[in-house]
Amino acid sequence: MDHQNEILRILDDLRTCRIDVKNFGTERNAVEIEANGISISEPSWFTNEEGKGKVLQSSDMKSLIKIKAVGDGNLRLVFRGPDRRFEGKRYATWIDYKSIKINEKELLTMPVATWHDKPYHYEMPVKNGQEIILETEQQYHKYSEDELKDILKKLYQNDEVLAKNINEITKEILKVTGRYSITQMSEYPFITADCFIPIGEACRVAYYMRKYQLRYGSLPFDWLAECTLPFIAKSIVEGIDDWFSEYEVDPAKANKKCHYVYDTKNCFRSRHAFPLDQTVDGYMSEFKEIFGRRYERLIKIINESDKICFVCNNRRDTLYDFYLFIKKIKELYPHKSYKLLHVHHNEEKKEITEYRFNNDITIYNIEAYDIHKEGNNQSNPMFWIGNEDLWGDICNHLSLSDEVKRKLENGKSSAAIFEKE
Repeated sequence: MDHQNEILRILDDLRTCRIDVKNFGTERNAVEIEANGISISEPSWFTNEEGKGKVLQSSDMKSLIKIKAVGDGNLRLVFRGPDRRFEGKRYATWIDYKSIKINEKELLTMPVATWHDKPYHYEMPVKNGQEIILETEQQYHKYSEDELKDILKKLYQNDEVLAKNINEITKEILKVTGRYSITQMSEYPFITADCFIPIGEACRVAYYMRKYQLRYGSLPFDWLAECTLPFIAKSIVEGIDDWFSEYEVDPAKANKKCHYVYDTKNCFRSRHAFPLDQTVDGYMSEFKEIFGRRYERLIKIINESDKICFVCNNRRDTLYDFYLFIKKIKELYPHKSYKLLHVHHNEEKKEITEYRFNNDITIYNIEAYDIHKEGNNQSNPMFWIGNEDLWGDICNHLSLSDEVKRKLENGKSSAAIFEKE
């Protein structure tokens, strides 16, 4: 099949992004733009008594844009897809922003799906002459085969070659773009799983999984901090024999009951495992015994489960980090379905996004306000549990499978043991 020109043209359209830039203030306010490979226009509708704006459009997957403010004001950036129409009405063609950085600071914790009428907004105060470096990275939106075919039929309806070969062309395009699909959700996801496994960050997830009876046994990562996803995957696959084989103790960071111990080899910490009334060396054999049981329990739970859900909060990992983490676990335990639920604190918005991959992997990212009602400071002893109402709403949408519930009720689950935490 030789439809390469059509495919390249369509792929070029599907990765086209648009950024509207304006420095709001007085009619003299404006922006100066420096960028390569980007179309820059100054449409009349974007000029008024609050300043003159510019529209940037590009099909490059990465862009480096220098913005200089003319006049003191409020710089607003609107990230969206291009204005495409079918029968006179705007038609949703999506572009996913994988990364947006302002002066090297990343704005996104996960990719965000946008189209013309559903943009991503960012704004900041600026001074006259201030320079801003904007870096973006886009990726193809992951349409289903039916969604992509509908786009091709409507936006390229006069292309006879495409019309005659639409099935073949659709499949070729999906080879490039079809790794996963994105859905913006209006409510928290209903997830039924055989187990919910907390993987940090720190203690919050383990606390709520136990409070809502979703965690039915103490597990290795429940009360630890700074555990990276590669470290967690390595520990699940290879075991935990090397934990705290090399460590440092920081007396200044000890709490009332336990030492602060940092694993210098694996780069994670514990503030709850080593009691103050014993030395770390003296307690190490008991620690290894307790956490050895927790590790064996985790492996038993994974082996006995068909549907596994990892739960975490406020991690700085990207979607691809989460995907690679699950993929690593899936290599060892292939015939299972996996979900991962990530809750990330966001002061300004509430947004729930589902990322569904083709190989039994689904990742949910929840952006919401996750600060305890009495504040997020050390004077509040419960600051670490975050927003109780938020987690209550989320956990009420989670449920253990009926089979696991029956085992727990009948006392047949050998994993249903909580140790002293």
